[in-house]
Amino acid sequence: MKSQKLLALLAGAALIVGAPLETFAVVANGWHIPDNKSDLGFNMRNPEFEVGSTNTITVYSGIQKFNNAYGTANQTGGWVLYKGATQSSWSSNALGFHLNGGPSPDNQYWKATFNTSAFSTNEVIQYFLCLTFDGVNGLQTTYLYAPNGLGDKGGSTTATYATAAASPYTVRNRPAWIYHGNNRVVSAGTNASVNNIQCSVKIGYIGKDASLASRYANNGCIYYTTDGSAPAGSLGTPTGTTQVTPLSLDHLENDPSAAGNAMWWAGTISNAPALATVKYKLGLWHSDNNEEKFADYNATTNNLTFTYSVNGGGSGDPVLTVNGLNADYTTTHVFVDEVAGDAIPLTINFTPNTNTLSQVELFSNVNNRDRAALDANGDGIEDGIIGPDGSTIVAGVGTNYYQAYTMTPVGGGQFTLTLNAQKTGAYRLTARYKVAGNTNWFWYSSNGRRDHAIVVSPKKSRDIVLYELNTLNVESQGTAQADRS
Repeated sequence: MKSQKLLALLAGAALIVGAPLETFAVVANGWHIPDNKSDLGFNMRNPEFEVGSTNTITVYSGIQKFNNAYGTANQTGGWVLYKGATQSSWSSNALGFHLNGGPSPDNQYWKATFNTSAFSTNEVIQYFLCLTFDGVNGLQTTYLYAPNGLGDKGGSTTATYATAAASPYTVRNRPAWIYHGNNRVVSAGTNASVNNIQCSVKIGYIGKDASLASRYANNGCIYYTTDGSAPAGSLGTPTGTTQVTPLSLDHLENDPSAAGNAMWWAGTISNAPALATVKYKLGLWHSDNNEEKFADYNATTNNLTFTYSVNGGGSGDPVLTVNGLNADYTTTHVFVDEVAGDAIPLTINFTPNTNTLSQVELFSNVNNRDRAALDANGDGIEDGIIGPDGSTIVAGVGTNYYQAYTMTPVGGGQFTLTLNAQKTGAYRLTARYKVAGNTNWFWYSSNGRRDHAIVVSPKKSRDIVLYELNTLNVESQGTAQADRS
């Protein structure tokens, strides 16, 4: 609801009390930390990011009620003030009591709600909190707001309305989550002693309309070291021996979230020494507020430092990519015209991340749909239903439903192979390797990792137009039961 009267009273009070009140005012020990789940068991903004055009958002404030240096803080109420970034006036809804206690018996929590229908699609949402008190112990109205660089990880308090209104908490212009998961591809550098490491990171969100203005982040970089030290820096500026390379928007990916679709950003650490251990972090932020967040924020573990030995020195999990996409339980979808003889390249890169490799192979049934009825192991079950033991499949034998292909080393511990998708079908793909002194295959699809799916569809399916016809209505003469066909 609009509350211009409330805003006028708040602003007027600030003008009347002037400097003397701010000089002697006691500001409550209050907080609103959207990322915080430890106080209430859920985020203090709920939902924190997953909001569409008609979601109710509940925001929670906390105060230290008892055992303050000045005594007890008796909160009497308050408001959440909110608006869209393009709107000129603030609306407000009253805070209601939520609970006493939480992680400390000294704490007290209040809450209020507002609905995203008050804002345009993709519009940045702004809000701050006003906490009111009974004035005992000199405690004054306290505002919770988000100074530049703060917000989801914690804001600040002030006794001044104008300060809070100028730096509100925001939604839709801070990364909702960041996932890297060791998604990197190694390629040859300018000479044999160096390699390039391309790092890809998935970020939420960008608006469903894919407009650049709707990006939750518009800046990013990789902080990295090659001397063994921990990478450090902020907002693209490194410290110590850390170096920086930019991340940029690479492509988009559909996401079921009402908040928007996912963005893939990528950056390359160029000419990293082949014998070095590279340590790196990936940071992303929006220039509206400069609150930088690091992978794998809200995905696995926040603010991770990733480690990679460029020469495959046994550091990290195996990495398999198909056309740059991490192959772990993901899908590549391509389209072909079989009549025209289309051949769509699938570039597969595999980094086993181990020493003393003796064999590295790709394992797939791409293009082999016509062999699905074969029974390579004679178990009476078609290979398209249950395939034979993969260890019995030898590279270079092109007569089985599943085939193995020898991969080519390209330096930096990475191996590559390009397959051409030529026949429609649903296929799967993985990779494997052997090490010296061991005759067993080690499979990429193990330890929680799964095969990659490849879907090859006819080109004409992209342009198909479907119509729905309800045959029960064809002969209908009216809406009455007797008139229906």
